[in-house]
Amino acid sequence: MIPIDSIRIINGPDDVLRFPATAEITELGFRPGGLRIVHTRQGLWPPVDIDGKASPDDDQEATLWVILQVNGEWVAAGMERLRPRQTDKPEPNDPTNFISEWVSGRNFGPFNGHTPKTGDPIGFMVVAGSTRLGALFNVRERSKVIEMTYPPVPGTPPVWVEGQVEAPKKEKETREHEPTERKHREKHVPDADVSQLATKADLDAAKAEILARIDKVEATFRESVRQFGPLLERFSGFMR
Repeated sequence: MIPIDSIRIINGPDDVLRFPATAEITELGFRPGGLRIVHTRQGLWPPVDIDGKASPDDDQEATLWVILQVNGEWVAAGMERLRPRQTDKPEPNDPTNFISEWVSGRNFGPFNGHTPKTGDPIGFMVVAGSTRLGALFNVRERSKVIEMTYPPVPGTPPVWVEGQVEAPKKEKETREHEPTERKHREKHVPDADVSQLATKADLDAAKAEILARIDKVEATFRESVRQFGPLLERFSGFMR
């Protein structure tokens, strides 16, 4: 999530983030040789004349803004010009050098000399008119800010969109971090079949039967000793 209120504006309208967010970026990506950008107000914002020529081919409809965290500070600047209804724009072959090319030779403050690393968070928005190193526009409108991972891959959805709150963790993920004993307590234990449990009378009867068998074994042992005792004594004397 990009902290909108903490962004410092470089070379553009200082209040650009207070422009009404009337558009949404639906597709954005860097690819070898080109930039892909699609938003919901494409072809609807009134273009501006940026070179004083009468040809509408020289008009500019919007500016792509880049938002980066440089040395711990979030900064934003308008960087790439977009013609009316333009969705694809030629760029260098290496997508990781697009931003360096956009700021090359101009004063973009902290952007100059800074190259984002692969995997860094990066923000984008589109602003009506020409707001690269200036403020020329017919309407004060912009798109919502989106956050992506650098470099943005075409077809990849944004990580975050302005106005979106952080999604709550899924219940499954939350439960995975619960204490094991709590999970065990919550496991369903099937009801016992009490019809198969022995009664106290059954236990007493079984106990009486066991004791009777023990008495019988003891009686048998004593009778055996009485009958064979003399024989064992004679045998023992013979062995001496």
